[in-house]
Amino acid sequence: MEDGRMERTTFLESGVVYGVKLYPVGATTNSEDGFTHLLGKCVPALEEMVNQNIPLLVHGEVTDPTMDIFDHERVFNDTVLRPLIQKFPKLEVVMEHITTMDAVKFVESCDEGSVAATVTPQHFLLNRNSLFQRGLQPHR
Repeated sequence: MEDGRMERTTFLESGVVYGVKLYPVGATTNSEDGFTHLLGKCVPALEEMVNQNIPLLVHGEVTDPTMDIFDHERVFNDTVLRPLIQKFPKLEVVMEHITTMDAVKFVESCDEGSVAATVTPQHFLLNRNSLFQRGLQPHR
C-alpha cells in the first residue's frame, strides 16, 4: 500500500490471499496491532476487497474494559459491523467464532450471502458458570 492506496494486483496475483483476518486492538493474543477505527484507514483496503471478492474474516468484539464482557460481541455488531455492512453491502464478511445468540440473530438479519459466521465447538460446552468456577478462567 502506498499513500493509502492498494495496488490492484496485491490480492489477485498473490495466489495466497483468500481472505483478510481482522482483529480489534487487544481483542485476543497478539492483537496489539489490530484496528481501532475500521472505517478510517482501512477503507481503501475494504474497497479493494469488495472489488476482488476477498472476504473479511473478523474477530468481532469491542475491547472497552468498562463494558460488561458479555456485551462485547453484541456491541461490536451494532456499532462496528452493521455500519461496515451498510457502507460496503457487497463485502463478504465472516464473523469468526461467534459465541452468542445475538450474533446468530445478527447474521440472520443480514442479506443472504453477505454475512456468515463460524463457531468454536468448545463454546457450546461453556456458560457463565463455567467461566467463573475457581475464579475467572475463560480459556480453561
